[in-house]
Amino acid sequence: CQKDWVEFQRSCYLFSSSKLDWTTSESNCVSMGSHLVVINSADEQNFIVRNRKEFFWIGLSDIIVEGQWSWVDGSPYNLLFFLFWRFWSPGEPNDAPQGEDCAMLDYQKATGSLTATWNDAPCSRQFKWICEKSIFAQ
Repeated sequence: CQKDWVEFQRSCYLFSSSKLDWTTSESNCVSMGSHLVVINSADEQNFIVRNRKEFFWIGLSDIIVEGQWSWVDGSPYNLLFFLFWRFWSPGEPNDAPQGEDCAMLDYQKATGSLTATWNDAPCSRQFKWICEKSIFAQ
């Protein structure tokens, strides 16, 4: 992986130090040949949240159709899988109070053995962000 990127399994990850809204975060990732992180397994979730007590945008939203969550890279979104692993915080996603269409890692709502869970938030909020790209895309 390039300088400042961290390797895990077959991907490289960049953990930002700056805060941006969700759309600008995704644009930044795309400009670097990547996308906001797409979490495909419990191992990947655990790697991402390990020792990181901050809020981060991830590449999941229901911007296009409310309630239909989709990953930025087109990967299938399996709600039952994510509920089983308890990636979403209890009661989330809830679209409250006035439209929350973008997903973020929320360390304050952590449950069980997870150090962070997912929450839906207004896309205009500013959080740090995580880019992901294939290790072969160097």
